[in-house]
Parts: sequence; structure tokens; C-alpha cells
Amino acid sequence: MERSSWTLIIIAALGAAALVLSFVPSAWPNPLEGVNEAQRIERLPQLADAAAAVDAACRKGDAVAFAEATTASYRKDLEQRLDAVEATLTGQTLQAMAAGASGYEQWLAQPLWALEATGPVAVAAVARSTGDGAQVLVFDWDGEQFKLDEVRHVVRVTGPEQAKTFVRELLQQR
Repeated sequence: MERSSWTLIIIAALGAAALVLSFVPSAWPNPLEGVNEAQRIERLPQLADAAAAVDAACRKGDAVAFAEATTASYRKDLEQRLDAVEATLTGQTLQAMAAGASGYEQWLAQPLWALEATGPVAVAAVARSTGDGAQVLVFDWDGEQFKLDEVRHVVRVTGPEQAKTFVRELLQQR
């Protein structure tokens, strides 16, 4: 083959590799990272959708859908808490938990105090309707979707400025 033919083959191969890599999930950055606060707030519905997926899986008692909507560390923490009351993470357990709670999505409908993202992690802090601090939801971006990673009630956070500080400190720890 001529030298120019090899050059074209190499260029075509590199182009095909670049195209394939652009579709690899890890190549898709967290949509909340690197944007200004207004843009993050506009994208809050993505987190609400992730929370709704967890809620739906719980209501249906669908352990597979629950696993797809949450991180392994979230499920491990939940299993440890269930173990303390001699229960296991099953579809029935998920339904029982959903029956006694209003769900995660409703938290993201509360007044937003802080929303930050770094790397694959996004953290939202919202006012609790009961007035007793903030509800903090942590999500992990897997390249395709947000997955619920942690939920905390933080009593000492009582306003937006404290929430912003808390969220930034939490992100630094991760």
C-alpha cells in the first residue's frame, strides 16, 4: 500500500475510536458541574427525577429498579440500618418504607438553600417544611444518570448561607 493509503486508514481508525469513546458513559460529565448557580438550579429537575425513580421503585417493591436508582454505598448503608432491626432489603421492605414516608422527590420541592456539584457528586440542601434544619440529598453521576447516594437531616443548618457552607464542606470530604 502507498503511504497515503496508510495515512487515510490511520485517520479513519482514530476518528472511529474517538466516536466510540464519545458514547462511553464515563465520558459524559456531570451536567451540574462547571455551570453557574442559575444553570444548576435550572437542572434541578434531573435530581428530582432521580429521587422520583427511587420513590417509584420503593412503592412498587422493585429491588432491581431500586438498585438502578441508588448507589451501592447507599444500599449498603440501608442494609446496615435494616440489619439493626433484623430486617433485610427486599421488595416488601421497600414497600413498607414507602408506605410510611412521603418520598425523596418531595424534598426537592421544598425551598432550595444550596446546590453544588464537584466531579460526579451533586448535593442539594433544602429547607425542611417542619422548620427543623435542612434536608441534604447527595447524588452520584454515573455518566448517564444521577443515583441517590445519601440523605441527611442536618438540624444545625437553618438557612441558605449555612447550607452553602455545609454543602461545600461535604463536597470537600468526598
